[in-house]
Amino acid sequence: MEDKQAELDALNIRAKNTLMAVLSIEFIDIGEDYLVAKMPVNAIVHQPIGILHGGASAVLGESVASSLSNWVVKPLGKIAVGVNIQANHLRSIRSGEVTCKAVLKRKGRTMHYTEMEVRDENQRLICAMSMNNMVLNGPPKTADSLNIPVE
Repeated sequence: MEDKQAELDALNIRAKNTLMAVLSIEFIDIGEDYLVAKMPVNAIVHQPIGILHGGASAVLGESVASSLSNWVVKPLGKIAVGVNIQANHLRSIRSGEVTCKAVLKRKGRTMHYTEMEVRDENQRLICAMSMNNMVLNGPPKTADSLNIPVE
């Protein structure tokens, strides 16, 4: 990989004005078959009892895995979209930061299989996930290209 930081910067720019930005998810490392992001654990991602919401972990995992698949297929003029996700919430966390590493385990022509791990600052496993992304001809249609008004 020629310029790892340039790739990370491009992924972080692409995440602006999305759910990933709302949750302060930031990509921090990338390799040929993996992508890593971090997310702060605070009230924004808590469930009412004051611990990390499982849905926030799932958003983190899916965001990293889908971004990895899209990064891999972009040079081919394709896109990748999530078709399923499975998450095991193994440990709670109240504050700090979590990281998620997504590793592409199978890169098929039409389907990618990725495994993701969310860990706390002490490398304890918080959530283990897996997902499939379907690879499609791209790029996706936007609201502008469909003449759909956006408010």
